[in-house]
Amino acid sequence: MNLPRLAPEDWQYIRKRLSRTVCLAVLMLVITVYGRCSNSLRTSSPDVSARVLAFETTSVSVLGVSSGPKSVPPEGWRRTAAGWQHVSTWPKQNDSINSLLATQKSREPAMVRRAVQMIGGLSPATFALMQILAIGLIAVFASRYQSELTNDG
Repeated sequence: MNLPRLAPEDWQYIRKRLSRTVCLAVLMLVITVYGRCSNSLRTSSPDVSARVLAFETTSVSVLGVSSGPKSVPPEGWRRTAAGWQHVSTWPKQNDSINSLLATQKSREPAMVRRAVQMIGGLSPATFALMQILAIGLIAVFASRYQSELTNDG
């Protein structure tokens, strides 16, 4: 692996920029965690939960017209990739989306499910912090490799 030869001033600049970025990322992480804690405290009051319930009931229907898509089974003839077909010849699917999801989960290995749950539980700020730390480690190893090259040669 050929790393670029940089002057010590450049490495100092990279190290300085990276340390500032890590500090800002840690600050963002602290703000995110504080926001979640204070938000959970706020939603525990009965006044807020009553307002949320009132908002949800009013947003579901306005003037008696319900919002949202409605599932309508297809009827008659449909144009498909194989030409015109009558929907009565299509295979029947009686499975609900929940049963399809359960089937898919049962097909996945347990290790994959645990990894997806762990990664899915991370906040975006934590994921960004991990990326920044990885870049920092690469920069540290690269600077050590650079110093070894200058000492040997």
